[in-house]
Amino acid sequence: MQSGEGFSGTVNYEPDSLGGGMPAESGGPVFGSRPFVGEQVREKIAMTNDFRQAGERYRSRSKKDQGRLVDKIVDSRSHASKVIQKRMVESLTNSDKDLGKRVAKGLKL
Repeated sequence: MQSGEGFSGTVNYEPDSLGGGMPAESGGPVFGSRPFVGEQVREKIAMTNDFRQAGERYRSRSKKDQGRLVDKIVDSRSHASKVIQKRMVESLTNSDKDLGKRVAKGLKL
């Protein structure tokens, strides 16, 4: 599916591929109809390294499982536009250089 194709919801991450790829907040909070007790706040989390946990998870897998993951990512993204593929590889590389390199090679980037 191309970016934005058949998509009607908001995006909960930045940068997204809607609105010309410009990062933007998704708007005000939308709360369900269930009552809650206490204070409900919507704010950015303090965590500044968005990629560390993903890289640690990748490196914790066996070499065989790492290969399977790379194959699944390549297969699932092979029909995406090159812009989306490159953005994804950049994120994967920020998580783990080997992961990004292997996926880029599989996608022929």
